[in-house]
Amino acid sequence: MLSPAHMIRSRCSRSRRLAGSTAWPLLALVLLVFVTPWPAFAGVAVSPLQQQVTVRPGQTAEFELTLNNVQRGTRTQTARVRIAATDFAVCREGGLAFGEQRGHERSATPWLQLEAEEVSLRPGEKRTMRGTVSPPLEADGDYWAAVMVTLDGPRQAGGVQVVLRTASAVFVRVTRHTRLARPQVTSVQVELPRFDAAAGGEAASPPAGLRLALEVLNDGLVSFTGDATATLYLDGRRQAATVPLHSRRRRVLPGDSRIFEGVLAEPVPPGDYVVRFAVAPEGMEGRRAFAQSRFSVDEKLAAEWKQVSAREGPTGLRVKPELVEMRLNPGRFTSFSIGTSNESGSTMRMRIRVQPDAMAADWLAVSPESFTLAPGMHRAVSARLAVPPRASPGEYEAVIRVSAESAAVGPDTADESRTVRIVFQVSE
Repeated sequence: MLSPAHMIRSRCSRSRRLAGSTAWPLLALVLLVFVTPWPAFAGVAVSPLQQQVTVRPGQTAEFELTLNNVQRGTRTQTARVRIAATDFAVCREGGLAFGEQRGHERSATPWLQLEAEEVSLRPGEKRTMRGTVSPPLEADGDYWAAVMVTLDGPRQAGGVQVVLRTASAVFVRVTRHTRLARPQVTSVQVELPRFDAAAGGEAASPPAGLRLALEVLNDGLVSFTGDATATLYLDGRRQAATVPLHSRRRRVLPGDSRIFEGVLAEPVPPGDYVVRFAVAPEGMEGRRAFAQSRFSVDEKLAAEWKQVSAREGPTGLRVKPELVEMRLNPGRFTSFSIGTSNESGSTMRMRIRVQPDAMAADWLAVSPESFTLAPGMHRAVSARLAVPPRASPGEYEAVIRVSAESAAVGPDTADESRTVRIVFQVSE
């Protein structure tokens, strides 16, 4: 019989085998609940979707979870939800797999206590649920679990019942000692672009471009956010290109492996190349990990690559909207989203910042502040604007700058940026 740890890891294996099919990892199905128009009964939102709890060994820390039965018209019904702690694992490609309690060796589920296992929410009602984390004296480093919220919908024709679920991740850091991040590169891969001569030089599937990948293992006891880059050197000496690497989920938990991938659409000249991979923990102390590989581009491939690249034309970063207008009262806050899109054929590293020179810069916060986008990928940035209670009436402005570093031939990445103006009126 398989142990719970083997069972939860096997779910990751199945999700890899099903990649490209109609089957999705469980988290995708969970999040679908909140982006798909469901019947009126399905309106319970959960926040936050993840949080960090820091605690000393043998002590207790608290956390909170907010449940909201969102009012969706007169048909919204009272929602009865079940709440339980469960385990999850992160797969190499970034997908999630959920399992039974104690499903892996760094499970925090035995330490989680929830205020209630079942609650009822009237239409429009919001309730804060409290929980505690109590690690044992021997605990050290990072642990994690999920609080699974389950909502049973009414039975449909034929006796079918829709069950909706969402999970809020709780990451627990037990601070026995100061721990450094320990990334380790376990494998690398280089894939040259391929072209279909029978189709007049059209790019084969996947689209044309140099594809680079590395697998990173977290060999330490604390998680880290990986920032990975590949640098190409022609004849092993002259820097020829820089490629940011993308991961579906850049946070690497202890003992986990993660795949980082990059695409360089711009053609490189023929020659012999060395590609040097580097991954560093973002925003924390720790070692950097390195690896390298070699490849060659012949005259024929370089000519075909250049021809296809010229035919595709330049594209790049897109940000929507470029202007946000609103009206707020003192002491109130609002949230909105900024959409970012990578419309190029190359990988793109994003930096999101509030410009400090705007009059209302201190009132605005964005999340996340950095991430990577694969070619054709979209991602929303959450912004929160909070007006101080004593703000004077009048018109205010803040600016969000979205900067992108794209994979490019040459010693540096190709930089471009866009701005989003937030103009708002503070009422009396």
